[in-house]
Amino acid sequence: MAKFFPDIPPDFKKSEAECTLYRVLKGLSDEWAVLHSVYVHQHAYKRSGEADFLLISPRVIMVIEVKGGEVYAEAGEWCFKNRHGEINRKKESPYQQAESAWHALKKLALTRPGAEELLNKVAHGWGCFFPDCIIPHGQVSPNSWPMEMICDRARIDETGTKVALLEMADFILRKDEELAVGKGRSAPVGLSQSEYAALVDCFRPNFNSIPSMTSAIQATDGELVRLTTEQGDALWGMEGIPRLLVHGPAGTGKTLIAETRLHSLLSQDENHRVALVCFNVHLADHLSAMNMLKMKPGRSFIGTVHSLLREYSPVLKANPGDHAGCLRDLQSWLVANPEGAFDSLIIDEGQDLRAQPVLCAALGCLLKGGWAAGEWVWFEDRGQSLVKYAEGAFEPPSQVAYRLKRNVRNSSHIAEFANNATSNPAIPSDIPGHVVKSHLYKSSDDIGRFAELEAAVSGLIKKGFKAEDIVILDYSGANETLAGAKKIAGLAAFGWTTSGRKNVIRYTTVRKFKGMEAAAVIIYNVKGRIEKDDPLFYVAATRPKVSLTIMADQAAMESISKMMIG
Repeated sequence: MAKFFPDIPPDFKKSEAECTLYRVLKGLSDEWAVLHSVYVHQHAYKRSGEADFLLISPRVIMVIEVKGGEVYAEAGEWCFKNRHGEINRKKESPYQQAESAWHALKKLALTRPGAEELLNKVAHGWGCFFPDCIIPHGQVSPNSWPMEMICDRARIDETGTKVALLEMADFILRKDEELAVGKGRSAPVGLSQSEYAALVDCFRPNFNSIPSMTSAIQATDGELVRLTTEQGDALWGMEGIPRLLVHGPAGTGKTLIAETRLHSLLSQDENHRVALVCFNVHLADHLSAMNMLKMKPGRSFIGTVHSLLREYSPVLKANPGDHAGCLRDLQSWLVANPEGAFDSLIIDEGQDLRAQPVLCAALGCLLKGGWAAGEWVWFEDRGQSLVKYAEGAFEPPSQVAYRLKRNVRNSSHIAEFANNATSNPAIPSDIPGHVVKSHLYKSSDDIGRFAELEAAVSGLIKKGFKAEDIVILDYSGANETLAGAKKIAGLAAFGWTTSGRKNVIRYTTVRKFKGMEAAAVIIYNVKGRIEKDDPLFYVAATRPKVSLTIMADQAAMESISKMMIG
């Protein structure tokens, strides 16, 4: 019987597929050691390693990524549908997840004395276990994975899981031997009994004590989505209200609820026309990318108010500042199109649009019935408004106002920190995360402060964050130091893009990141006095989900400390 570390079965409630594989692995011979994830508490499945299962024999070491339910690719994303019908989407294929898991574990193992010599004596590889679906290998690029390393339903039915796993190990061994011949190096010779025990020990401490940040982020995301859904269900229980104004502090799930409403309206009636609009370009790009598959050509729109109005106003297209001309264009268009362009409007981050009353009036021309008699829902948080309202700011003529109260974006430490910075606090959710870290600059020049930023990034990487999990926000708005940096802490660095790229850190300004979120955020270049209810600081502090680092000068640090004390 194989040796297990720990010898505790996975949680059945979390993954039937992992339990299935666990039982099969129990039947392997005693030359195999199996290290697997551990159950922590009832709300999250916190895995102590970067992989579902790590199998070690004297000749082969192999990572197995387990995916129960349905697995398929759609529009450049991998989709995983569980037994509850819930779909999780990832950019990485399961095979790529297994590969990155192996490299992460190998990196940890190499910190142990003698590990490199031991690893050179064994073949290593990675594969996937899909017990509930059949993979159409003919439709999957050979670059995605070798079919020999995939154990799906068809293979299980043909050979059985145990045989399939041993065949996968043999494939890894043959492949490494062929590579060794091709490169003129020694083939894996295998391990003695004492060397084998030593290799297992190189990995066992990692599985027992090194938390997987990827798993922690995924667990947090799942819980936050669940809480957001609860708030959305309560909100949309108010059926029959055509004009609804929704208030909510930062992190209360307004954007996700707005997206859910869009999907609902498009699915209820095949002729219904609906637009989801906002003010921020980055947020619009993100929403468009995330909802591409849900859109209905000819009857749906996602984007900024400006981009929508430009489609109907030649004047605005020629001169983005001519709002009055835009309104005249739309009023003329409405005379010829009394049914409008949309049956429903969904407005996200509406507080930023209130300061544009003429554009709001033009937008109302596109809505059947206009603002006064049409169907719309307006989401806003005035505490996040980075634009000061003048007299004559737009006032949505709502029938009912509804307030979202629970923070469903930020972990508890970040939510509590943000609450001290605003007079409109949200109820924190009981989601674990890192303590907010405030860093007082030791350097007074840009070069020194950039070096301190690199140290902060390196610290997050050491904690298990991936580069693509991290976003740096320049608080000053200048962005000059970051814009000139090609690398940060040895990692490639680029301006903000909607989709994270592997091993690339993204940066932007706080203003441009409004409405967005990231697992880990570093607020860089915080200078000067900060008052409570400062919208820029409040927006910045509520962007991260798990980790927040603030890098500030003396004046800013004193202000932040004063706010936190109250």
